[in-house]
Amino acid sequence: MRKKYWNRRYNFAVLILAFALATLLIFRKDSQQAWKQYQREYFRKQKIDSAAIAIKIIRPTLTGKPELCLTCHLGLEEISSSHPVESFGCIICHGGEPLTLDKELAHKTLRGGKNPSDLQFVEQSCGTSPTGVSCHSGYNERWHNTISRVDRSLQSTACGAIAFTRFTFGLQESDFPVYGTRNVSDDSVPSADYPAELHDIFQKVKADSVEGKTQVVETNFVNSCLSGACHLNSPAVQQPYFYRSTGCAACHYRYSRDGTYQGKDVTIRMDEPGHGTLHELTTAIPYSQCNHCHNRGIYSLKQMQFIQRDDLKQDDLQFLSAQERRRKEYYIPLAEYAKCEITLDCIDCHTHNEVMGNGHIFPNKKAAVEMKCKTCHGTLLLPPDNRVIASPEQRDVYMANFNPNIKPEVGDTVAATSRGTFLPAVRKRNGRWEVTSKVDGRVIPVPQVYGSKCTQDPEKQDSESCHRCHDMSHE
Repeated sequence: MRKKYWNRRYNFAVLILAFALATLLIFRKDSQQAWKQYQREYFRKQKIDSAAIAIKIIRPTLTGKPELCLTCHLGLEEISSSHPVESFGCIICHGGEPLTLDKELAHKTLRGGKNPSDLQFVEQSCGTSPTGVSCHSGYNERWHNTISRVDRSLQSTACGAIAFTRFTFGLQESDFPVYGTRNVSDDSVPSADYPAELHDIFQKVKADSVEGKTQVVETNFVNSCLSGACHLNSPAVQQPYFYRSTGCAACHYRYSRDGTYQGKDVTIRMDEPGHGTLHELTTAIPYSQCNHCHNRGIYSLKQMQFIQRDDLKQDDLQFLSAQERRRKEYYIPLAEYAKCEITLDCIDCHTHNEVMGNGHIFPNKKAAVEMKCKTCHGTLLLPPDNRVIASPEQRDVYMANFNPNIKPEVGDTVAATSRGTFLPAVRKRNGRWEVTSKVDGRVIPVPQVYGSKCTQDPEKQDSESCHRCHDMSHE
């Protein structure tokens, strides 16, 4: 009887000990949950009392549904003033599971992985919101549907380069585009010079291989020049200077030269290349963003490969001033550049139609370019073609208003391209022409040819003609 009593007490003690141990393990596991660890790290770095650790719930007004995303991504920057988290939250754009704190489960249904603006997913993410509100598509006006514009742009299709290469090697009868980097169509071409559709060249090469019809030159071109290249559908090369995103984010989401994150979200490793500088979209796009694709080297048709520049060694650049480094990194050696090209950034000259497309499939770069030197500087015979802003809803004015440094006003006299595109950043004030930088807001005088001693031929607006006198790249 006594032995049985002691056995009961022993068993009970073991049970209590096991329960206590289990409780301790559960508490320890709970205290080490990833979201708590992230918050502790964030509060430590921000020197905030860790007692503030708590699940963070947001309820964006566009959906009215709760989201827990910012519980882990506590220090994440707001994506832009046009997409306030209070209105949009995270799920509308990114997808994912809003009510779990398990990392893998929360991210399992993300659209486009880290990038919902990838062109495969952009219509679901940036097109029309779950509430039925049109964001970047769904409008009657072609220019307003920026998703379809970008999808048909040269930066997306690369159709001009593909057509030129295939024509050069006798793979098609003319340089008129037949193929692009994906299947694209246009149901309203402006003229016979524009293609109504493009066929996916990757699918063609794959099908040719299966059928035993492989063209060696074409296959090498696709594998060496289009795969891992700079069109918007292709992931970036993961190395310094080339880091970037895809789709809309390729331009609007800034990356540093080394591809590292520099923000406050502790869930993103700051020593791991391949991340944007900050979780922010911008329309004030600096030249360095454009250079993740442009001015990095040349494509050799003879070798069918991309040949990188060999003059960008970090050890040689670290002692240069910001302006010296800019000129070294921005400009291709031995090329010629005028003062405006050295002073301004890419977006200060290239229009939204040139960069994002105008809604049609441009057949080549020549068809896309509408800016000329005389657009801003005029000619010996005439000042710049100009227009007066009559409404803030006018297409080019509406687009310009998204830039934080341009404030077009009704009544402004602004320059216009040969196709009638308004340039709200190039204005005439007090009898003088000036341009406002879209990147930093600097106001810079625009010298005029009209009334000067310039010896230009007004009909020759190619860069070679103007660079003959105005080359400053080596000064």
